Amino acid sequence: MMPFNTIISTALSSLLKEKSLAEILIVEKAGDKAISIFQAHFTFSAFEIANSYQNSYVYALAAIGAGLAPPDQKLRFLQKLTHSKVKREFADQIEQDYLQPFAAKVEVDKKQLRSQLIDNIKEISKLPPIFSAEKRNLTESELAAFIHYKGALAITDLILEQLHSLPDYPAIDEMVEAFFRFEDLLGNATLFFLHEIFRRDDRAKNTIAALQREGLLLDMRDVKATQEKILTRLQQQLDEQNATAMQALKVGNFSQASQMSSQLERLQKSIKEVPQNLQAAKDAWQKTHQQWVTFADRFDSWGKLLNSQISQVLAETETLHWEIEAVHNDVRANLAKSAEIADDVKALKQSMADLMARFDLSAQVKLSDEFTHHNSMSLKLIQSAITKLKALPHSHPDYNKVVIMGGSLLSSTGDIAAAEKLFLQAFNKAAPYSAEKALASFNLFLVRLRNKDYEQALVDLQTAIEIDRHYALHDIDKYPMIRLFGAGGMGCVFLSADQWGEKQVVVKCFWEGRKGTRQAVFGEAMLMRQVAGAYVPAPLDCGYVDAHRQERPYFVSEYIEGALDGEIWLAQHGAFDVSTGIAVASKWRKGYKWRMRKGFITLI
Repeated sequence: MMPFNTIISTALSSLLKEKSLAEILIVEKAGDKAISIFQAHFTFSAFEIANSYQNSYVYALAAIGAGLAPPDQKLRFLQKLTHSKVKREFADQIEQDYLQPFAAKVEVDKKQLRSQLIDNIKEISKLPPIFSAEKRNLTESELAAFIHYKGALAITDLILEQLHSLPDYPAIDEMVEAFFRFEDLLGNATLFFLHEIFRRDDRAKNTIAALQREGLLLDMRDVKATQEKILTRLQQQLDEQNATAMQALKVGNFSQASQMSSQLERLQKSIKEVPQNLQAAKDAWQKTHQQWVTFADRFDSWGKLLNSQISQVLAETETLHWEIEAVHNDVRANLAKSAEIADDVKALKQSMADLMARFDLSAQVKLSDEFTHHNSMSLKLIQSAITKLKALPHSHPDYNKVVIMGGSLLSSTGDIAAAEKLFLQAFNKAAPYSAEKALASFNLFLVRLRNKDYEQALVDLQTAIEIDRHYALHDIDKYPMIRLFGAGGMGCVFLSADQWGEKQVVVKCFWEGRKGTRQAVFGEAMLMRQVAGAYVPAPLDCGYVDAHRQERPYFVSEYIEGALDGEIWLAQHGAFDVSTGIAVASKWRKGYKWRMRKGFITLI
């Protein structure tokens, strides 16, 4: 179940944020004062809060379902429950602001999607409650956690997690859950009704009034006016403390005066930091709450649904339906064909996933995939899957995902050309800045490495990183990539600029995320540092892209201008004969101007 601290924090946040930039201001002991105010006025039990959350979620499902229904049905639904004449503009908002843009984004038929969504909402509405808590008072720690809560109000994913935890959760289509996540529709709708429930309760009103009287809840729509209020209060405290300190000095109480001095410094620092703290608070609010406030303004008429009991709302939800009888035969045939295609895609996606699991593959290609051992049966199954893939319509929302999976399977068989073609197809078809486009680009990077097309591989990697920084193999802000030297079984090597932009360095990145002691992970770099000199490049730095998780390690060494790639040299000229090898080794040992390092030989 969702942690209760999360429930109460999002619940109270929706109440206090309302339609203004309201922030709890913690000044000295204001946190303790705020807790005492909540304990005195906000006397909701844990059970009441969880129950309000559950009811809000049910109202949200019903309102979304009504907004998806055909025009006549949605008007009848809302008018029956709100006992008022609902304007068509209000009734059409879900369709205009969510259904139409979502259908366009995923490229599906709007009518078919409408029916699918309504049917699934009706099934979800029948499930048992997903929010519950004991009949007890809120603890001081729960209230303190709320006061210091800085999280966002986007809770659609949290609600869906709750649903998935139910043992009898029906097989809801992924498309439906994607619609709920679209601009956090389900979460914003739930928080809207939750806010309305609390706002109507006198206990919540009294809590807000008490916070405002104590100057703990401030309207920050006018940052300048709010800043003046805070500075005035702090200046008053400073003047009082100054007077107390002066009095202590006059009577010779130097110990008290010394203590007052540190307090005065803290107040002066607080005064100095007010402007930047207010701006930071405003930026944080805009990031975490503005989407919900915009939603609440747009759908404020939904509050009328609260005049109806939950049982009535659930009963009326059952009346929503999609009149398939009104659909012409050709449209009905298209719907049946679409359902058949959806089943084919789902089956193909599952069969590919099973194949990938069998051979330890994933949608994201690894260079080690080329060592996968396939037999005639597995090759036949992969080829069969690719044949089915070619027959799928490009408009299906999962098409790019399946194409990328197919490319990964082909890559593991050694058919790099066919894999590259599929990755390019997914890259070109995927929406701009989408996860599929980033993944396809990164897979192209790895395929180009196997073809030793390093120039194009670098372009593909940079494209993937631009969409999703997770694909960066080292700290590219500190060491921007210039050129890709090459790659091997352990990792790849880049020519990069150093962190000051003054010279070039070599960055070696590892494919696998090593974990352990610094010696275990960066032993090679440490060994090189011990023998660094005229002939061995000196390591300059080492670290992780994600140091907390010890993920994507890399190390940096100096770049030797004019060095030759040993593998390329050997490919062009062949191996040294015995006499040449002895001569080179002898001259190097005697101090001739040869520079050697792992994989490189340079004669100056």
